[in-house]
Amino acid sequence: MDSIVDIAGLAGVLKISVRTLKKRWQEFPHFFVGVGRNLKSARFDIGDVLSHLKAKDYERLERPESRRLDRKILVSEQGPQEGRLPDPGRRPRVAGPKARRTGEPPATDPDPFHLLTGLH
Repeated sequence: MDSIVDIAGLAGVLKISVRTLKKRWQEFPHFFVGVGRNLKSARFDIGDVLSHLKAKDYERLERPESRRLDRKILVSEQGPQEGRLPDPGRRPRVAGPKARRTGEPPATDPDPFHLLTGLH
């Protein structure tokens, strides 16, 4: 059942939208007809595309376990710490237009929304 199709035909065979396929068409085996080397002149052999997809899937399944990334959780012996560690190469964040002009950090209010009023 080898047949040659354009982008719309391939989208129909793969049961995906043409819009989605337009983003990734160069990943599939293709050749060009007529003048130009773009999507408009690209043609796809359905047999080649299906073989490519099968090979790609088998390649994914046959990867050795050692190639997979081990996900580990690193636990600090010091326990949880407040905030982040300072990064010497990182500039402190500056908020507000006035602070940006003067280079001074804005004053920090411990209760900017006055939620703690009356709890003393």
